[in-house]
Amino acid sequence: GQQELTRRWAVHSVENMGAGSGSQAPRSALENKVLPIKRAFGPDTIFISAGFDGHRDDILGGVTAVKNLNVPAGNVEEDNAWTMLEILRLVVEVCDGRVVSVLEGGYDVRKEKNSLAKSVAGHVAAISACATA
Repeated sequence: GQQELTRRWAVHSVENMGAGSGSQAPRSALENKVLPIKRAFGPDTIFISAGFDGHRDDILGGVTAVKNLNVPAGNVEEDNAWTMLEILRLVVEVCDGRVVSVLEGGYDVRKEKNSLAKSVAGHVAAISACATA
């Protein structure tokens, strides 16, 4: 019943990816686990806590600590934008566009990389694209 759905929704709201997870693991988790459970739950509003420390260039997120060249390093800003667009499609479908998004995590502000700025820009661009569609 509803209680079991609520429990499953809470359990699968966060998908932590380990160092070296690359782009495919988080995309697969979102498509195959997180979004179907949210769709079944049918929330009134979706709250997003968007962290960008999983970016492959983030200096504190730990993903760059993987030194094995055969292991994908982490996600990139395009992954963050894709994730946001997928979530926004769900928001439009199940909760009439009601969404709150807060930014957290992401510590790379080095001039030569600045993965935080790139990731935030992709996140905001996705919101803007959805709002104007």
